[in-house]
Amino acid sequence: MPTISIFKRPFAWALAMLIVSAGFCAYTIYRLQTSERWIHHTYEVQLTIAAIERNLTKAGRSRSAYVESGDSARLNDFNDARASLQREFTELRGLVADNARQVARCDELRSISENRLAVLQRSIELKQSGHSDLAAQAALTTELVRWAFDTAATSDAMQQSEDALLESRSSLTATLFALTIAAVLVTLVLSAALFWINDRMLARQLRERQAAEHNAQLLSTALMRIQDEERRKFSRELHDSLGQTLAAGKMLADSVAAKSPQDETLARLCVLLENALKETRTLSQLLHPPLLDEVGFLSAARWFLEEFSQRTGVNVNFQHDANFPELPKSVELTLFRILQEALTNVHRHAQSAEARVELSLRDKQVKLLIRDYGIGIPEEKLSRFLSNGSGVGVGLAGMRNRVREQGGTLLAIAESKGTTIVAELPIDYALNSAAAAQRNAARVTA
Repeated sequence: MPTISIFKRPFAWALAMLIVSAGFCAYTIYRLQTSERWIHHTYEVQLTIAAIERNLTKAGRSRSAYVESGDSARLNDFNDARASLQREFTELRGLVADNARQVARCDELRSISENRLAVLQRSIELKQSGHSDLAAQAALTTELVRWAFDTAATSDAMQQSEDALLESRSSLTATLFALTIAAVLVTLVLSAALFWINDRMLARQLRERQAAEHNAQLLSTALMRIQDEERRKFSRELHDSLGQTLAAGKMLADSVAAKSPQDETLARLCVLLENALKETRTLSQLLHPPLLDEVGFLSAARWFLEEFSQRTGVNVNFQHDANFPELPKSVELTLFRILQEALTNVHRHAQSAEARVELSLRDKQVKLLIRDYGIGIPEEKLSRFLSNGSGVGVGLAGMRNRVREQGGTLLAIAESKGTTIVAELPIDYALNSAAAAQRNAARVTA
């Protein structure tokens, strides 16, 4: 399985768990809201039953007060209680419509209440007729007591049923709430663990990538050092072997031509040998100028710029600080290779008739600027180079690797006309690197 998929798996699991947890929590919250509505509904049923009992009691008290005092104002209370009972029974019937047992009890309670109200009405009418006596009223009271017991039994049965429902629904609500809290906590813990694992794996991948990039940079640095060493070797071989052979051949051809001055073939041979000797010396110095090792970068740069202008026809203006100091050898070699590569790009690609080179030293930081006035680098290629170092060939990439090796920075700037290359290298970095290399060599020797 690809490494990327392995690294994404914990994140995918964590995301899936969060989605599942969100769905479960949404479901339990919905159930909680439903349970809360049922609990509220149960309380409404109980309150309505209690209101019925109060109004029945109120109707009974109003009848007793009227029978005892004959005050007709008590009849208003009786009529109000009876009207309220009609509304409350209608409301109770609607509240318990989903429970067949409670509907039956509600109908029974209503029937008993109507019978009770009918007895109360007969007692009131008896009082109103003027034929009321204690015995008749006592008989009606006895009948009312029986209906009151029946009313209490039925309403108690309804209350107990609602209490059971309330307890069940409260228990369900508590269970759902506990499950929601537990699910959220478990999901958060597991998701945090999975995100932590994903973070660790990504960190490991990042370290591996950084290590790979570091190794690639070390390899590139080693290759450039080998390349520089091979250039130095070839330069020496060209100078000491081929150059000496060509010089000896030219001397021999000159001596023979001096004896036969009229021989045009010998004259052309001398010219060819002279050109071959010059080209060999030039090639040897371009591979690795001896001036770089003998007198430093400034003299080698002057020689290279003069030779470059003569060879290509590009006029180069060279500006540098007065009394420019000698630099560490690694820095001088890096600056010279950047100068070579940048001006080679100017000659091959920029189509510029002139260029400017500036060399300066500020706060132990050497700065090399190469500016041309040609067609420039396309913006798209320059953006890719600045972002990831690709899109412009091996020249600029090689320059950037050399600069990075010395702890410096390389910038490519698109001007309105032409391109500017700026390389900045810290001198202390090269000195510290050289000292560390010497210490490591001493440890190995010891």
